[in-house]
Amino acid sequence: MRCIFLFAFSSYFIYNFCYSQQNIPSSVIREFDLDKSIFYAERNRKEVILARREIELAKERVSEAKSDIYPKIDFLFNYTEEPVNQLIMLPPSFGGIRTMTYTGHYYFTRFSFWENIYSGGRYKTNVAVAESNLASNENQLKVVLNNINYQVKESFYQLLAEEEKLKIYQIVLSTMQKLYSDSKLTQKSNFDYLQSREIIEQTETEYLLTRNNYKQLQLKFLNTVGIELNTIFKIDGKLEPKIEEFNINELLALSFQYRPEPKQILVQEKIDDLALKLSLTARDPTITLGANYEFYGEEAPSMLNSKLWNITLNLNLPIFHGWSSWSRIKQKRIQLEQGKLQRKDIEDNIRLETRTAYNNYNFWVEEVNRRNKMVSEYENILKTIPQQDILALVKTYKLYLQSNLNYIDAACNNLISYAAIEHAIGKPLNSK
Repeated sequence: MRCIFLFAFSSYFIYNFCYSQQNIPSSVIREFDLDKSIFYAERNRKEVILARREIELAKERVSEAKSDIYPKIDFLFNYTEEPVNQLIMLPPSFGGIRTMTYTGHYYFTRFSFWENIYSGGRYKTNVAVAESNLASNENQLKVVLNNINYQVKESFYQLLAEEEKLKIYQIVLSTMQKLYSDSKLTQKSNFDYLQSREIIEQTETEYLLTRNNYKQLQLKFLNTVGIELNTIFKIDGKLEPKIEEFNINELLALSFQYRPEPKQILVQEKIDDLALKLSLTARDPTITLGANYEFYGEEAPSMLNSKLWNITLNLNLPIFHGWSSWSRIKQKRIQLEQGKLQRKDIEDNIRLETRTAYNNYNFWVEEVNRRNKMVSEYENILKTIPQQDILALVKTYKLYLQSNLNYIDAACNNLISYAAIEHAIGKPLNSK
């Protein structure tokens, strides 16, 4: 009776899991392969959206900085009603003019032109700083995309591996349960019978834990890709290890060629250098040219006959500002030195990350081969065990199951370490 109950219970939750996946209409289930997963992550993740917004802002700052190079032209029209016969000075926002000494209304129109002739390269440096900030934001987007690509690959391979584990659990459990149910007529001892049942129950518990972990990995995958957590989906892929040989020196060269972080530090050093140059321009004189053309009068048509114009050349030479310019220069020089130290730190981290990924990959390549041999050995052992020896069969199937799980872990870690190498060098290994 216990045998029948155990077999029925085990078959129920395995069937329930399979049926729950098959009973959903195919039109509702979304399918993701690795490329599609990366595509949605790059489109939906908030980090990517924010990085692209920063690029848009940086482009507008470049346009704003360039606008300071062009001349400024203003047009002013002023109408004044003066009920009292006395002098009144209007505020600058109203043209900075003084009313006439009579009552009534007064019209005033002015065209103003202003152009910077020399400022020690201040405005051109501002443009260069804005363009460097744009390059920095573009590199930051590459950093974000590189990190997200690795996260998606890691989550995808983990979910794929857990799915493969569930499949092998279902195959082995169904085989063990059939052997257990058929052994009632051929068993040699109650001890073998009870011990076999204990092994099967333990395996069923492991299966349920794996199934729960699979659901958690599904949520992690959806969150990594940036899709609603209630999405019903399946993944399309094969857990096939990648066996290749790499040269560590070539990988290090590729990492410094394609990783965006070193380029970003170089851009930051350029920004710090430009900021220092900008601080130095505070000590330079500035020369500006201005011109005004004015019309004024008591009547709108007749005001065109009253004209004034002027041209002004202005020279401003800074003499003393409480040593503030010297303090700013020292600050920028310190920031420039900090940037050089940060570049060295990032370069060391890239070397460490590349070598770590390289060592992990080589380890898991060896483990894939070793664990694959273990699976083959247990397959051969199963063929030699008599069908009447239920305990030996169940124990061997348990070892066979564990060897498959170990192989799946090795294959998964092999693919993740391969993705880690791609992340370390900043580009896919199969791209030119």
